[in-house]
Amino acid sequence: MPAPRPKVAPAVALALGLAALAALSPTGSGPVGGSAGTTVPLAGLTGPEVLHRALSATRAAPSLRLDVTRRRDGGSSTRAFLAVGADGRCAGTLTVGTTGTMELIRTGDEAYVRFDEAYLRVERAGGGRGSPQRTERVLTMLGGRWLRTDPADRGPVDGPDPCDLDALLAGVEAGAGSARRAGLTTVDGRRALKLTASAGGATTTAYVAAEGEPYLLRAETRGGAAPGTVSAVSLRASDGPVAARPPAPADVVDLRTGGGS
Repeated sequence: MPAPRPKVAPAVALALGLAALAALSPTGSGPVGGSAGTTVPLAGLTGPEVLHRALSATRAAPSLRLDVTRRRDGGSSTRAFLAVGADGRCAGTLTVGTTGTMELIRTGDEAYVRFDEAYLRVERAGGGRGSPQRTERVLTMLGGRWLRTDPADRGPVDGPDPCDLDALLAGVEAGAGSARRAGLTTVDGRRALKLTASAGGATTTAYVAAEGEPYLLRAETRGGAAPGTVSAVSLRASDGPVAARPPAPADVVDLRTGGGS
């Protein structure tokens, strides 16, 4: 368990608070598992059986490339592009609204985030966090550098941690028992079996690969604990590892030491 982190000065509190939303451009290539022309025997399975099989296959993949979106009626929206590994590594980019991007690297034991100038300015202005002079000091300190933080820090995450596959798929799993087959379709050029499910006031539409390994290709959930919210995740399994390596020490700001690593 990581040691408790000391409190930090107001000028950098924003950066720590933002620390765990998550992501960096996906790497790696095509799907793992069976060949594209091999049909998985899903014909004799019920909806719940198909969805449980898809969840198991997806979690067993060495790594996944994710495209995660979350939209709230009349409110904020986020989009993350992630590479998530079975070993806890995660890398990707996250965009909030139409401006501002942050990058994240998680190596398992450590996490690093880097914000562009637009992200920092919008967040500080929106939250009324200090004077313009303090904003400039934060920008000077972090400009182009990575902030080292705790992998458990969530920051102002609206919804599941995008680096946590179990959290992202919790809504899909909750409704698996009610899943119903809804015919064949295509997702990104791949044949897929469409399923619909519901649980706790939320409705989920899931798409499972009908050829090759029965990976979950896409899932979209509406409503539930957050009415008016639509969450969607597109997934692509890969044999390749996640390229999540710590930045060079000279490029890191470590709040635990009050300066660079």
